[in-house]
Amino acid sequence: MVHQTDENEPTPRVPKFLWAIDERKCLNINEIQTLRAACKKARLHGVRCGKFTPVRNWFMIELVLNAGLRVEEMASLKHGDLIIDNCLRAVKIMYLPVSPIL
Repeated sequence: MVHQTDENEPTPRVPKFLWAIDERKCLNINEIQTLRAACKKARLHGVRCGKFTPVRNWFMIELVLNAGLRVEEMASLKHGDLIIDNCLRAVKIMYLPVSPIL
């Protein structure tokens, strides 16, 4: 949203909360493509060299981008939260957030 201070000078609206999402906190299409290309290149190198970490990192980036997970949700995932089904070529995310008791 843009506030007009003058007819010719729009100023961007500043969110009241630091955790509010705005364009400055999101990747644009070019940044996403660059990130995916770098991760794919690292994954291929990892596969050739028998290294697990680049493959894991590539998977995490693709999972976050395709599932729309937030950083906290990705960090909270456990091994049992993912069901990888080769027949369906799908990943099911079974993450259930637990709300603190107030």
